[in-house]
Amino acid sequence: MYLYNEEFNRQTSKLVADLEKAINGEYSAINCYAKLAKMAPTEKERKQITEIREDEIKHFHTFGQIYTNLTGKQPQPQITEECPSTYLAGVEFALLDEQETVDFYLQITDEVNQEFIKQAFR
Repeated sequence: MYLYNEEFNRQTSKLVADLEKAINGEYSAINCYAKLAKMAPTEKERKQITEIREDEIKHFHTFGQIYTNLTGKQPQPQITEECPSTYLAGVEFALLDEQETVDFYLQITDEVNQEFIKQAFR
């Protein structure tokens, strides 16, 4: 029984740390996409960036709810990655960040047993 509890606590601690990282990443992305939308050279690009930002806001809220359910506390998001100051560099940064984020989220889905959490990260 003790080993089971120890393993459960270790997995929960890792999940909480992963959620904190995901929440901070989403918070950083939300801020970066807002900055990019203001710099977008065309209305079409601004709309596309705004739609992506809205998806990031949904992810942020979902992960925040999971975090609160696990810890009983509200997350304290922080910007962990600064958005570049030029439009092209910002778009390149965002694309690379999205790919790294997908890989990180897929890793989390492999590690958790709760279906709801798996779905949230998919």
